[in-house]
Amino acid sequence: MVVEIPPSKNLEYISIPNLTTEIPYPLRCNPHTKTVSNASNEWFLGIANLSSSQESQFHGLNAGRLCGTCYVDCSSEQLRVVADFLSFFFCLDDWTDEFDTAGTKGLADCVMNALYHPYTHSADTVVFRVTKDGAKACFALEEYALQIDLPDEVVNHRVIRDLEDAANDAISWYNDILSYNVEQARGDTHNLVVILMNDLGLDRQAAIDHATELAKHTSVRFETCRSQLPSWGQDVDGMVAKYVQALQDWMVGSCHWSFDTERYFGKDGAGVKKSLRVPLLPKRAVQ
Repeated sequence: MVVEIPPSKNLEYISIPNLTTEIPYPLRCNPHTKTVSNASNEWFLGIANLSSSQESQFHGLNAGRLCGTCYVDCSSEQLRVVADFLSFFFCLDDWTDEFDTAGTKGLADCVMNALYHPYTHSADTVVFRVTKDGAKACFALEEYALQIDLPDEVVNHRVIRDLEDAANDAISWYNDILSYNVEQARGDTHNLVVILMNDLGLDRQAAIDHATELAKHTSVRFETCRSQLPSWGQDVDGMVAKYVQALQDWMVGSCHWSFDTERYFGKDGAGVKKSLRVPLLPKRAVQ
């Protein structure tokens, strides 16, 4: 979904943080991003049968930018696979936003049937379940993208799990803060800001500020965990270093992308990133 920001006259404004200045990591980008993104978009639009409005929203998504800044050190071939995945990922996310309970369950059944019985379902119907841990599914693709195979003892190690949790919290909480305006307008409650308002009795701005402090602390947790990494030998340690770098790229890349996409701030992402103020969207009428 691409949000439309209404005219600013007589509107309540909320202040948002520019978390990109708080993340202590440089933004990097895969050199194949533009070429791969164009090819992936052309392929996806060729099979997705979108309306003109949906196609415009898809272009505004700018998924290729997210892909390029989160899968930095892979070849164009691997980048293309994850770009295609992310297009389906976001498409499913938008579908479930519009479905009621029955529709969501039907989609989930379709997804799981496609995964359990891949040879009896069209490849075009294979989509992926999205949860607040959705970033972890994307982390799993990093091994494919980087052409590494972490041993089970590494994957299941407490420090690796803690690194993934810190990165996932960072990505999820950045997203909750920056997408809050859009989500509150459609009545969504699965958002950190809303939870803090309800559980702690905070007003909207105080909840956003509190969520911001929680999000900022994720990089401290991440660095603490990085300092605790054991050694598994030179070869494995090299793979672990690549994987941890990829988690770091996800933390910073996803945050910058929140201002590059049109999902949260329409076409004014750059302006919002500079002013850090956004007009509160009116709530949608219940259909």
